[in-house]
Amino acid sequence: MEPTRALRVTAIAVCAIWVPVLVLWGPAPFTLTFDDAFYYFQIGRELALGHGSTFNGLDHTNGYHPLWQGICALAFVVGLSGMAAVRALLVVQLVLYGATLWLVAGLVGRRISSRAAATVAVLLAVIAGSPAVLKVFVNGLESGAVSVAYAALLVAVVDRRDRWVAPLLVVAFLSRTDAVFVIGCYVIWSRAWRRAVPVAVVAAAYLAANWAVFGEPLQVSGVVKRQPLTVGRAAAMAVVALVALAVGFGARRLRSRRFAGTAAFVASTGWFAVACVLLAGYYRVLSAEVYLWYYAPVALYLVVVVLQLAGDFVDAVIAEGQSLRAVQAILALPFVLAVVLGLRQLLDPHLRSLQQGDRTAATWVRDNTEPGTVVASWDAGIVGYFSHRPVVNLDGVVNSFEWKDALDRAPGATRAFLDARNVELIVNHGELEAGEDPDIGRSVEALWGPGVPLHQVHRVEYVYAGTAGGRSGARRMATFVYSVGE
Repeated sequence: MEPTRALRVTAIAVCAIWVPVLVLWGPAPFTLTFDDAFYYFQIGRELALGHGSTFNGLDHTNGYHPLWQGICALAFVVGLSGMAAVRALLVVQLVLYGATLWLVAGLVGRRISSRAAATVAVLLAVIAGSPAVLKVFVNGLESGAVSVAYAALLVAVVDRRDRWVAPLLVVAFLSRTDAVFVIGCYVIWSRAWRRAVPVAVVAAAYLAANWAVFGEPLQVSGVVKRQPLTVGRAAAMAVVALVALAVGFGARRLRSRRFAGTAAFVASTGWFAVACVLLAGYYRVLSAEVYLWYYAPVALYLVVVVLQLAGDFVDAVIAEGQSLRAVQAILALPFVLAVVLGLRQLLDPHLRSLQQGDRTAATWVRDNTEPGTVVASWDAGIVGYFSHRPVVNLDGVVNSFEWKDALDRAPGATRAFLDARNVELIVNHGELEAGEDPDIGRSVEALWGPGVPLHQVHRVEYVYAGTAGGRSGARRMATFVYSVGE
């Protein structure tokens, strides 16, 4: 079979296998998604109801990336709700993932030989079908839109389809605004200044609209999570920049007879490799929180390079008369083991118990409080989506700039903000110690001030084996419901 066709058939098959998992398997939405995905879903529901850009109906927020947020809102506009909307949006992401793999298949397939097609197709199946890789791109967040935009951009640049580059830069920016790293690296690398004009206009309009509506040009989610620029962090970013320059310098001059296809691809896309270094460095150094989906561009680029490298390697082995089966086993074995490990994690109920516990607590609030009861939470996504109550997001990611300013002046300003919204309940997960979570008490005191009454009214207990609060490993946790105030 012709290489491109073989890889595209494989890409379709991988995605087809995952469709019934997303649609029919009960725990799927809590296995693949992150809590932040439900920020998108809840804001999408509020937009569809005509309440504006808000998470809770009380405060306006711009803590999201616009393209995926618009897609999420459409799901509710057409009448979907609850888990049906979540599953539908995950299927949409799976379609975007399939489109990404289709583009990757064409990018790689046109540059490998027919002799290598079968090996590379198998490798694509085990890499793309791995639950760990899938979760980078299909997770309820914007990474599905990001990946297809970047895959199309790579194809346009490598195949010299110049007329598509400028529109794709715009789509990339709207998919995730940190695309400014990729856009900047591409423009400087290729000196294609004119192609940057449309995206510059769109970016300027986006910043101006934010300023007019929210009082600040940037997204509150990024502002809240940004670390202060100290001397140490500035020095660390300087090191990141030097590494990026070295990567770019090496990519431009990369030559290899044995791996000619890979060398040519890297040489023509070194700008993307540089952007990946800068993105990873920026988030590691200057962001207070770093999550898996931030690295979707890095994962995409590595997948393309690995597939291209495998194709070159197979050709070299055949040319040298060595055993192809041994080489195929060596290439596939690490990724097959990764699939096995990923499937074990996928099926482990203790890795999704936290999200399910949050949902159970949220539905308890829905069923046991009056409509309009205002809740507050640091991890507010699932709580906000399933409680059907106004939920104030305490970490500020999908709150207003007013809350961000109040955090800078806590506790007096934060208490005034929360009292003005009549917050009655705190709902959040945490470590279970003698029936309580001491961290929640300390965090409430930091926002309301000392002496605020706090009474536990409900909790949902479970064993959680994932990462939360900087800790990993199985331990007793719970999602707590506290009443706060008099």
